[in-house]
Amino acid sequence: MQIDAILLNLDGTIIDSTAIAALRDEGQWQECIANIHTTRCFPYVERVLSRFSEKGVRVGVVTSSVTSYAERVLRHHRVRPHALIAYHDARPHKPHPAPVLACLRRLKVEPESAVGIGDTVEDCEAYRAAGIRALGAGWNENLIREASWHDVLTTPAHLLDHIYL
Repeated sequence: MQIDAILLNLDGTIIDSTAIAALRDEGQWQECIANIHTTRCFPYVERVLSRFSEKGVRVGVVTSSVTSYAERVLRHHRVRPHALIAYHDARPHKPHPAPVLACLRRLKVEPESAVGIGDTVEDCEAYRAAGIRALGAGWNENLIREASWHDVLTTPAHLLDHIYL
């Protein structure tokens, strides 16, 4: 499959933010930012995303988190997407496809040449509603496997099997 863009959810897909989950759930974004050091990038995600960028595949992040947090956590983990759509950038929010479609517009990519990776039912439904292939982030032990994923990846490197570079 020829893919021009990869869209990813942030927390639970790129970043393991379990340590600050309660703060995120309560919307305590300044506390989240102050505790970014307790988060970690899932193994190999940064390397796989860098490889895609080197090959001309655009990388977008679609998150329900606020921009200030999303930008800081991405910078902290040295993840540099071509586009970021956060909470205030598109309405309605996931599971509606609006945030995904906004990211595709920013990347200047059509839905049929993109894939989306996430860990929640909302991610899966938003990707599917936007007309892109929805892949589950199986490296997250909290992945909602009951969602209607097209496939579940076991590792970030498994994504390479889905895209011809």
